[in-house]
Amino acid sequence: MAAPRAAAGPASRLRVAASLQGSEWKVTRVGGSAPAKELKLTLGFPDGSEFSGFDGCNHFGGSYRAGGKRLELRRNGRTLVVLKRR
Repeated sequence: MAAPRAAAGPASRLRVAASLQGSEWKVTRVGGSAPAKELKLTLGFPDGSEFSGFDGCNHFGGSYRAGGKRLELRRNGRTLVVLKRR
């Protein structure tokens, strides 16, 4: 997942955040590796400053800042569900 391109500065950060707003992404790489196939990793941006996601078991969310080629996520909360393995 790559952040949209924009010039640096406060105005460009607002444009990038606005372009993410309302989008939801399927995560295909984490640290350069593909997640396990059974995981349904998602990351969404419901408004211009918050993100939410699902890792196949737990939900998580927080705030974000975007600008240039950078996307900074700050996790504020998550659920703690434990799944039993088959």
